[in-house]
Amino acid sequence: MNAEWSTAEFEDCIEPVEYTRKIQRNEFLESGRFPVISQESAFINGYWDDEADVFAVRTPVVLFGDHTKSLKYVDFDFVLGADGVKVLRPRPFLLPKFFYYALQSVELGSLGYARHYRLLKERQISWPERDEQQRIVAVLDEAFAGIAAARANAERNLGNARALFEESARRAFSTSSNAWPRAPLSQFCTAVSTGPFGSMLHKSDYVADGVPLVNPINIVGGEIVPDWSKCVGAEAQQRLRAYSLRRGDVVIGRRGEMGRCAVVGENEAGWICGTGCFFVRPAAAVDPDFLAALLRSPEYRSRLEAESSGATMPNLSNRTLADLTVAVPDAAEQAAVLSVLQRASRAVDQLEDVYQRKLAALDELKRSLLHHAFTGQLTARAAAATPP
Repeated sequence: MNAEWSTAEFEDCIEPVEYTRKIQRNEFLESGRFPVISQESAFINGYWDDEADVFAVRTPVVLFGDHTKSLKYVDFDFVLGADGVKVLRPRPFLLPKFFYYALQSVELGSLGYARHYRLLKERQISWPERDEQQRIVAVLDEAFAGIAAARANAERNLGNARALFEESARRAFSTSSNAWPRAPLSQFCTAVSTGPFGSMLHKSDYVADGVPLVNPINIVGGEIVPDWSKCVGAEAQQRLRAYSLRRGDVVIGRRGEMGRCAVVGENEAGWICGTGCFFVRPAAAVDPDFLAALLRSPEYRSRLEAESSGATMPNLSNRTLADLTVAVPDAAEQAAVLSVLQRASRAVDQLEDVYQRKLAALDELKRSLLHHAFTGQLTARAAAATPP
């Protein structure tokens, strides 16, 4: 904090706001004169036409989403969606954009659902004279525009790296470009089984640090990631032994994102297939890693999506999965395909590591700029005192 700046409590820096009617999500229009703003990542989530509902506060303002800790600078007329957004209108001694950047410099941590505004209210805001605020805003605008461009480029390159692997998998498993033997999935497996019905598992069965359940949420990036807070005890494990996973099984999500699957390893053997998954036990001639890669490939994901049902969430039946026609070559060809995919995966992992580090560096640069700005190190006097 710069000792020469003025300082006040957060609530003394904002004007009282009288809220207009908030528009419910089921009322949103697909197009209209005024955007409906909420705290979701999309920010503008619909439109509205009634001018009477336009927010009755002169812009620019800052919007704070308490649930997501999101801050938005808004300099146009808008209608507010009913989802916990707070409208912050700074008093005349604060430039709205300066106030917006000042709030971004506040570290809110993680307090849980809808509690961050309380922490924000406990903060103090410091500010210099108006012309100095304008200069700081200009410096940050220019710097953040450059950071945004660099981030967009890194994210685009990151997406391209992932697309490279997708293309490798698409070519490897394209049924139009290979002559591999084709048959229903069940003919390449000794079992295609659904997890237990929901009635077989009750809240009372859940324990911490017991035997993990494997549901779609636990399949991340082709790996099984357990939730150790949601396991079952010895009695439930015995009752559900028919759903116990073995090493080499392929566990597949049956609802939500199609093609989400992973191979059960030594560490996961004995865990329980959850209600949201299938498990497939490949025949001896089928490499589990090959089968999992095949089901994750773009062509097979598309086919599973086309075969799934459910208006709200895609859902796959056991019969549909068992009857899915798949193309599986001999063991030597399976190994060759896996070798190609593993090389492509390693290359993509290396590229992802580079770009993730670039993104982290950009985030750190933004934090550093905000820290310098609001500790008085970007003022004209500080800049003049800095050696060339």
